[in-house]
Amino acid sequence: MQEIQTTARAGRAPGGRVDLTPMVDLGFLLITFFIFTTTMSTQTAMKLLLPVDSKDSMKVAGSGAITLYAHAGHIGFAVGDAAKPDSISWNARSLLRAKLLGVRNNLLANNGNDDKLFVQIKPADDASYGQVIDLLDEMTICGVRRYALVNN
Repeated sequence: MQEIQTTARAGRAPGGRVDLTPMVDLGFLLITFFIFTTTMSTQTAMKLLLPVDSKDSMKVAGSGAITLYAHAGHIGFAVGDAAKPDSISWNARSLLRAKLLGVRNNLLANNGNDDKLFVQIKPADDASYGQVIDLLDEMTICGVRRYALVNN
């Protein structure tokens, strides 16, 4: 460090210089500390299973077939071959969860397993990407093992 000059000048206070080298060292130490102690967020990806052949078809029992129609304002919920699906608001996803769990529990009570449960998710053109992801998250939350994202 440099010494402070103590000689007085005429009409002025004694001058001096402060060495800022330790302050720069401290700044670099803080920067390296924060770089080493932060954790980088890991990217998470959804598992997506695609069919090998586009001609593959699968027969599903009507009692366990659920179709979800994702629209911008609501979700259509149809069980089996229902001509008119029930309309569920995006704000009332707990109702969707209750209906999914109801069908699943009904299959478990009748068959002892939920192997017949299959959900088709059909997003409309006005549905957002986030809404489709929300429906896929509901499949995970409700324990639905077999579901597919289908074009209209």
